[in-house]
Amino acid sequence: CDLEAGRVVTHEAAAGRRRFVYVKEGRLLVDGRELDANDQARIGAAGALAIEARERADFVLIEVPA
Repeated sequence: CDLEAGRVVTHEAAAGRRRFVYVKEGRLLVDGRELDANDQARIGAAGALAIEARERADFVLIEVPA
């Protein structure tokens, strides 16, 4: 996914699901955590996840069973 600086997207996950975010380029704010290029985050909590581009960013979001 490619996001312009300042854009925010949300992803909703049901209970029993887990998400992984990998930042290929740029910088993101994911669930209150700053992530730079080549960083990753593992999010186990269900519900809405906000992803904000601090600068233009390219990232991968994967949702899998917990």
